[in-house]
Amino acid sequence: MLLSDLGSCLSDPHRCNSGLSVGLKVKLDGEMKNSSEPRYILDSGGANDDARGFSLLLNQGKLHGYVSESNTVWTVSIMSVYDNIQLVQ
Repeated sequence: MLLSDLGSCLSDPHRCNSGLSVGLKVKLDGEMKNSSEPRYILDSGGANDDARGFSLLLNQGKLHGYVSESNTVWTVSIMSVYDNIQLVQ
């Protein structure tokens, strides 16, 4: 993928002809576990209805990942770990 194509790929996963991998280290603050609102870590609109993109967010004690295309949404969720660095790939 060319760097110039990255923006269109992030906003519409269907344009990621060669795929896309993202890896990051996160440390979730223990204060976040009491939040009643979703906390976005990485977002290009993937968690929104009728949107395309990617989202990584914390909500209700779980870390959620979303990839959305026009008619398809892929999701994955894990229990959150707080106050420790964790690798998310």
